[in-house]
Amino acid sequence: MEILKYNTQDGRISFAIPELADVKEFKMLFRSDRGMKGDHDGRDKIRAYAELGVIWWINEPNSPGIRKGYSDKDLLNDARKNFMLPDDWKPTAEFKNANTWYKEHRASIGKETYQELIRAIGTAKSYVGKVREKLETKLDNPNLEDAELKVVGGLIDKLLEIASTLPSRLKSLKDAESLIDAEAKERGNTIRGGANEEVTDSMRGHDM
Repeated sequence: MEILKYNTQDGRISFAIPELADVKEFKMLFRSDRGMKGDHDGRDKIRAYAELGVIWWINEPNSPGIRKGYSDKDLLNDARKNFMLPDDWKPTAEFKNANTWYKEHRASIGKETYQELIRAIGTAKSYVGKVREKLETKLDNPNLEDAELKVVGGLIDKLLEIASTLPSRLKSLKDAESLIDAEAKERGNTIRGGANEEVTDSMRGHDM
């Protein structure tokens, strides 16, 4: 599930679905916004949106910071600079909770692909079962007429067509599994700076 969207044209961050702003962790992040330069009383929630941008930046494999090879403290600092948070900015409890929710609820591309393939294969299996039942019913009739023979031929063609697609579907399924493994490894090695334990522990006592 896509949660946040980053506009590469203007650098703005937004919710992919407006209703996501009602998530408790995000609401608490917005409520904690007491303002920053350009929004002295926090009325425009510039700081909260900037912190959402940081969450996106440190978690998404296609973020500019990660693509530049940053990780850990460098990645977090790069995100802070990009979204123009002050030099003394540090992750708050509200930020950490929102970051944890984000990581737990965003589905990877690999997982989404895998789930869709599983559904497609399940649908194909159900369809094959129905076609086979019709075919067997027709074949049980010893007095098939020409028109019915054509129907049988069509059913057989459908079964063969579906069977011919199974190898590619299974290969796609294996590719999706490999992508999930690769994403897990990448998120473990590259995006460790976006992990909750890194934000909560390793950043303590360090300058941004």
